[in-house]
Formats: sequence, C-alpha cells, structure tokens
Amino acid sequence: MIGTSVMYLLCLLVGWIVSGSWWCVGLGVVAWLCSEVLRLLRRPLNRLIAATFALLLITLSVYGFSSGRAELVYEAPAVSYHFALGFLLWAAVISRAEGVCYRKVGGWLFYISLVGALALYWSALHATIFRYQPWAVRSLAAVPLIYFILSEYTRRSRGGTVLVFTCIGGLALGLLSLPARMASVQLSSWLSEPVEYDYDLLDGEGELAATASDQAAEDGAIDLPRQANISVDESVRFYLDVSSIEDFLALTRRPLYLRTSTVSIFESDERILPIDRQRWILDGDDGTYDTVVTLSSHRPENELEYSIVLPAERVDSLPLVNGTDRVRASEVYHHSDGRYQLSTDSEEWLRYSAIGPRRLRGNNAVASVHQQPDAAYVELPDTDLQRRIRALAPSEGSPAERVERVREIIHSRCEYSLNYRNPKNLTPVENLLFAERKGHCELFATATVMLLRSAGVPARVAYGYTGGAANRKAQAIAFRTSDIHAWAEVLGADGQWQVFDTTPATRGAERLSQVDQHQQIDWRMAAYDPELGYLPESGEDGAGFFLLQDYRFLLSVVAGLLVTVVVGVWLGRLRKRRRGQGLLYGLADGCIATGVPRRPAFVEAILSLGEQQGCARPVGATLREYTEELLSQGIGIDTVRTATDYYYQTVYEGQAPDLALEKRWLQEIRAYQKSLH
Repeated sequence: MIGTSVMYLLCLLVGWIVSGSWWCVGLGVVAWLCSEVLRLLRRPLNRLIAATFALLLITLSVYGFSSGRAELVYEAPAVSYHFALGFLLWAAVISRAEGVCYRKVGGWLFYISLVGALALYWSALHATIFRYQPWAVRSLAAVPLIYFILSEYTRRSRGGTVLVFTCIGGLALGLLSLPARMASVQLSSWLSEPVEYDYDLLDGEGELAATASDQAAEDGAIDLPRQANISVDESVRFYLDVSSIEDFLALTRRPLYLRTSTVSIFESDERILPIDRQRWILDGDDGTYDTVVTLSSHRPENELEYSIVLPAERVDSLPLVNGTDRVRASEVYHHSDGRYQLSTDSEEWLRYSAIGPRRLRGNNAVASVHQQPDAAYVELPDTDLQRRIRALAPSEGSPAERVERVREIIHSRCEYSLNYRNPKNLTPVENLLFAERKGHCELFATATVMLLRSAGVPARVAYGYTGGAANRKAQAIAFRTSDIHAWAEVLGADGQWQVFDTTPATRGAERLSQVDQHQQIDWRMAAYDPELGYLPESGEDGAGFFLLQDYRFLLSVVAGLLVTVVVGVWLGRLRKRRRGQGLLYGLADGCIATGVPRRPAFVEAILSLGEQQGCARPVGATLREYTEELLSQGIGIDTVRTATDYYYQTVYEGQAPDLALEKRWLQEIRAYQKSLH
C-alpha cells in the first residue's frame, strides 16, 4: 500500500523535472489529499469513485498544458504522462482505501499499476529537454516499473531486497535507453536510401530560376513560379546560438520565425518588389555610442540576446528573429524593408549578436490591425485576378475577424504541395485559388496577402526560415535549406509586423525546433568565434555518445556491479543455509525466498478456515499453537496437523518441499471448508 503511494508521488516528481511546472504536482497533491479526507471521514471510496478521481486528474492535467495555464519552464510532458498520473492515482487510492495489496499474481491492482508505470517510462523516453542528464531522469522514471514487477513476485520478502533490485533495474533501463535510441536512429538512417535534392523553380517561360530566398539576396524582386518541382536538402545555412538554457527554451517552445527580407509592391500578379530603403544605420544614431545599432524604436518588455553564425557570403540578407530591434555592430545597411546587411572582410564565417523579444507570439492570432498604414501595404494591381480575389475576400466584421476569415478561405481552397504543374498556364496565385489549387509556402503567403489587402488589412510577404534543428547541449539551433519558408505578415496597431502564416502547420509552417537525432550537424560551428575558430567541444543531447567519456557513467557501472556482487553473495549464503529452498522454490508460488519463511497456499487455507469459523489467529501465536487451538474446538481435520508439521520441517529443518503433496492438502482443506457451509 505504501509502495503504491510512493510510486505515485515519484510520478509527480518526474513530471516536475521534465516540465519545470508545478501544475501537475499541485493537481496531484490536491487529488491525493481529497481521497485521504474521504477515507478518514469513512466515506465510501470504491474503485469507480477512484477511477473518477483519476479521470478528472487526467483531464485537468491535459487542459493545463494544452491551454498554457501550466507555466512551462522546459517542455510539456508527453500525452502518456497524463495517463500515467491517472492510473497511478487510481492504484494508490484503492490500495489505501480498501487496504488491499497484491493478494494474488496478476491481480487487477497490479495491472493498473503496471500500465501507469509503463506510461511514465514511455513519457520519459520521449522527453527531449532535460534539466539533468537524460539517463538520470529516465532511471528515475523506470523505478515504478521495476518496483511493481518485483513486488508482484516478492510480496512477502524483505523490502530492502526489492529496493536494491529496483534501483539497479531503474539505473540499467535509464542507461540503456540512451544507446538504444541512438541505435534505432542510426539503423533507420542506414535503412533509408540517401536522396539527392535540388531546389528548382520554373517560371512561366520554363526557365530555371533560383530559390526565392536567393532571389531576394540579389535584387529583392520576386518572380512567382507558375509551376514547380521542389525538393530541398539538409545542408546547414547558419546557426543561432544563445548563452543560457532559459533563452534556448524561450526560442524552442514556440514556433520560431527568422526573417531575411520582405516584398510589398505588386508590380503585377506575378512580380513583387521590396520597398527600398538604401541607407546606413550607424551606432550613435540613437544618441548612444554603445556598439549597438537600433533597427526599431519599439522595445519588447522581455528581451533576449542571441548570436547568428553564418557564411560571409550570406551577410547581404541577415536572418533576424521576428521582432528583433537591435544588432551589435558599428553599422548596418538597411537595403530594403525587412532586409539588413553587414559589411565584412571575412571570407569564411561571421558571427554577430542581436536583441529581440523573449516571448514570441505565435501565428494563430492577430492581436490588432493598423488602421492608417502606408499605401504600399494595401495597394493591389487592377487586374482580372484581383477583381476575382476581392469578390472572394471577406468584407464584414472587425479587422481581426476578417484576418481569421482569410485563413479559413486559404485552408478550404488550397492544398500544400511542392510539385504542381499548372496545366492551364495561369498566373501562380490564380492557379492556386481557382484552378489546380496546389502550391508551396511562397504562393500561400502571396495569396494570403492579396486576400488581406482586398479585405482592407495591411500586409506583406516575408521570406526567411522557420523550425530548425535544436541541440540542448550546444544551446543552439541550426537552420537548413529545408527550413526556408515564406509567410504573410500583418501590420499591427502598434506599428509592429505580426506573423500570419496560412501554410498548413504539418507541411512546413509553424514548426517547433526539432532535436537533431541524426548526428549530421557540426555543432562546433554554433560556438564559432572569428578570432578563435572552431571550438573542440561538441555533443548531442540524449544521443548517448557521452557514455564513453563521462566519468559519471563509469562510476555508476562500477557501483552497480559492486552492489550486484554484494547482493548475490548474500542471497547465495541464504540459499545455502536454507538447503535447497532458493530462488526456484520461491518462484513456484510467486514468491522469491529471501529469508522470510514462506506461507504456502495450504497455510493460507488453514488461516482462512479459522477466520471463517470465528476463530482468528491470536496475535503472537505460532502456526502450530493456532492449529492445535482449532482442532481442540472441533475445527479442522487431521490434514491440518499433518500439513503444519510438514511446514515446520521444510522451513526450519531443511526438508525438501513436495509440491504435489502440498497441492493435495490444499484441496482437502478447501473441500472441508466448503462442507461447513
């Protein structure tokens, strides 16, 4: 009973370690206290009521993390964790309320506990962010699983033995889970065939064009492709690096957008131009000489500083986190709206720092809309396509409502695809909205901006990156060619641009940074310093390679071996002393013999017989004294005395057990017990 409750509290601890949130701990403690109050008040607390408690706890736990009410520090627990919490609460409440334990092998309480323990361990395996080493967290999560399995077969043994083997088993599962995950990832990479990628956009004339991102790097003008067959590789284009785990988590817990350029002027239905700025922004323009260039007068409430490491050849379109207002440099060239450049003499890699908001808004809601924007953000060419779009765009409701209506229109009419043919050779957006209805992120963003402007909402098309591959140990995010993206932005009432991404979230948009599990990224470059060059330290969080170098792993293995040897010697001496009554003898009826005299089924039948006849075993009375008392009152048969003598001989005198004889005595005692009804 106590062990089940402890395992439930351990589940709460694991949830707090993984998420850093007190939400599940608070809910779990409240639910536990409520059940204890009902038990102390002697209110009926049966299995159904306990199941209701568990279901309510699961619902509130899921609601807290899905709604954002649970203030996360690290990451939300996996769905399996919520079920682990509920099942372990169910088992703990029943074991306390009914005073039951594991009365028989495979009982219902055991299976409930086992499901909860499995769900807890599964949730720990799927966690990607840890405040401690992954092996330590997963070892802790494995303790309930090992404990319940061992308790099922050691119900009458010494608790110390169960505890020792539980710790050893939990540590083993925690350590083995790391190389096992690494091996599965490596195996999948071996089995999958390598794919050659390119990024080919065919324009209306059938000529090969560069990527949208690289087009913007040349002159800023964007020519939308009429047809495309797009595939991208995983080559790294740049790294984002932060100095603390808190900053890293602030960036990876929400969809992350890094803008490189924007276009706003529709020269035609197929060609979009940027708004030229063509000016230098110098340190001191803001009145302070601090080697910081101010890009915007807007200051976020919570600031976050990050560094970008990228090839020198790409400094003409700096990737900046959406909302960045300052860059650490002596000067920055403002090429066009949303596009900044650095001057450098480096021919290899460059590192610069920038300051942006710590809390980034997602793309699912537009807080406000600017009512008097520049004309460039609302104008559209006077074409047949634009007239059809104006007829499709929403015209009623508040600006925010019209924005959401545009999302619904895009999702209901368009399908995301990297391969579309445009058989009628229509203009790109016309083909997306009214004909083939297929396109990639660039066309989704452009069509969204056209609909927004037709609805009276100022908007522009933004290019950059989203998602990325995250590495906790390096506290960095690598952005690859596959992370190139385009989205729409809405001008807010505060003059700030808000991300409004209508590309389906499962097909390239609104992506959280994923943990790099394939070991294909050189994370040393994230810490690159132009003066120092490569840094030697590198590693992948959760990959398991540190096991070969980390002294803590070696110490844990040595300690585990020593404990195993000590326990093995102790059990060996115990087995020798019991002369044959060792491990296999105990397993015959689901109990490992570890020093406490076992009580076979026929002994349990004798005790049950006495209780049935109103003569319970007195406290302190031996089994022989108790059976003699039963026989003196006319309760029982001669088999009771014979079986008791046999029990003392096998336990204390070293006689070998006879399981067939025990089974026959059990049948005789039970038959006598039934005859008394």
